[in-house]
Amino acid sequence: MFMLRRFLLSIFICTISLCFSNAQTVLNAKSTGAGDTYALINSVFAPGYNVIEAPDQTGTTVNGTHTSFGKHIAQVYDTDLGKYVFEFYSHVALDNDVTGGIDRQRVEVKTYASSPDNLKGTLGETVVYKWRFKIPVGFKPSSSFTHIHQIKAVDGDDSNPIFTLTPRKGSPNKLELIYVKDDFSGTDKKAIVNLSEFEGIWVEATQTIKIAEHGTYSVIIKKVSDQTILLSYSNADIATIRSDNSFIRPKWGIYRSLNTPSDLRDESIRFSDFSITEWSPLPVEITSFKATQQNNAVQLKWVTASEQNNLRFDIERSNDGKNFFKIGSREGFGNSHILKDYYFNDDYPNQGTNYYRLKQLDYDGTEKIIDPIAINLGFSALEMDIFYVQLSSTIVVNITVLDGSLGKLNLYNLNGLKVAEKEVHLNKGVNHLNFSVPDLVNGVYVMSYSNGNQIINKKIIKQ
Repeated sequence: MFMLRRFLLSIFICTISLCFSNAQTVLNAKSTGAGDTYALINSVFAPGYNVIEAPDQTGTTVNGTHTSFGKHIAQVYDTDLGKYVFEFYSHVALDNDVTGGIDRQRVEVKTYASSPDNLKGTLGETVVYKWRFKIPVGFKPSSSFTHIHQIKAVDGDDSNPIFTLTPRKGSPNKLELIYVKDDFSGTDKKAIVNLSEFEGIWVEATQTIKIAEHGTYSVIIKKVSDQTILLSYSNADIATIRSDNSFIRPKWGIYRSLNTPSDLRDESIRFSDFSITEWSPLPVEITSFKATQQNNAVQLKWVTASEQNNLRFDIERSNDGKNFFKIGSREGFGNSHILKDYYFNDDYPNQGTNYYRLKQLDYDGTEKIIDPIAINLGFSALEMDIFYVQLSSTIVVNITVLDGSLGKLNLYNLNGLKVAEKEVHLNKGVNHLNFSVPDLVNGVYVMSYSNGNQIINKKIIKQ
């Protein structure tokens, strides 16, 4: 057993349905002949709208000053990456801010209110932002601010970015990770590194944000060439959205102060491989659902790990596993991101096997049926442990039961697809089962054991 545990990768209880759904959006340059660069960017970040903020734009809502240069974002071929990338240009003497201000200038792309929902980070979601960038050798930042990436809040307290990556003039120049909790707090510099480490090379940034007033945040910036880490910061309890914000969104580009123009020069920064992946928790994540005999009654217990807009649970019972009727209900917690326990006692169960299921109802009337469990008032599975043995491509499953039964093991991937199954006969006590899956690729899976009386699920990660 000790040797098997050395190969244990990851175990924790999970439902057979997915805990999260995800959506990924990727933006890459194509070529100088691939059409309008701005149109390409807009088609990904906000189809039918404009996400570009650049000095060449003019109109009633913007007041750029440098239309003669043309577009301030181009698609250029980069020999280091061997493909086309985006290049952002900023000119000291000619570019004013798109809002008409003369104390700052910007050329940025963003997501915003008109972007698709999967590009707006809302409360409870986990969002992963990835991108590559290359700062030129000799880059001259302002002593005030030269933002190259921001996570902005929308609505309410939204005047200051929540997270910012900004080069800053100094001796030597620095790259800073800045955090502003809210409008009443000051600037908190979470990480400071030498800017020279970033000049003239491609780096890749990965920023992971769980959006909550007590959220999580991490950012890692590595060299593309050899994966050397140049900046790393993480925080397991940090406000990543403000109480009156609707959502958060990213910005990339060059946004700098003109308070000391003599410190600056005409600059360009290259960006590539923009990626936004949104991991959305399902409306209700149920980690366990069990039935236990209590004398002549049955106690049902279920646990939720998170809830969104959860009005209530209806408890339903059946004699045959097909025809169910309501026997009670429990009020939901609405919105929650911590474990919540629910209990319901059926004081008048039927003789023989009783089937129970939950019907979960949202505030908007949406209903979801949770797969039924059954109890014959005598059988209960007590424990299931999983170990993955790397060398033999075998999953070892240990199940302890009070009585013998015939059941089935099913292995599901994160898309909810069954990748393997095996019928098993359990004897009373501890059962050691080998589940050989030789072609199993790396990833996250859910092992489910069912015997017609109860379902038990556990998560396993193969790396």
